[in-house]
Amino acid sequence: IHIEGIVVELNEVDLGHFFKAIGGKFTKDTLSIPRKDGSVETWKNGNKCPNGKIGKIALYVNDKYNDKLDEYVISPYQDVPPGDRLKIVFG
Repeated sequence: IHIEGIVVELNEVDLGHFFKAIGGKFTKDTLSIPRKDGSVETWKNGNKCPNGKIGKIALYVNDKYNDKLDEYVISPYQDVPPGDRLKIVFG
């Protein structure tokens, strides 16, 4: 994920806006990702995982849990490091 252009407001470059721009959704309780075939895969807090346990969406930034989720502002760096390594998990 990277940002192009001039950023006027930081909330324009948060993960929620990124997912919306690509046709998905990322909130504190929903993760939707568009697929190549045009369909959208969605996970919600409380849905069951393949192992039958109740799942929850979580965001990790550089291997540390981050509760900002959709409000997390994407790092302005192209390379990692210093840019962030993001991992979004449903489990």
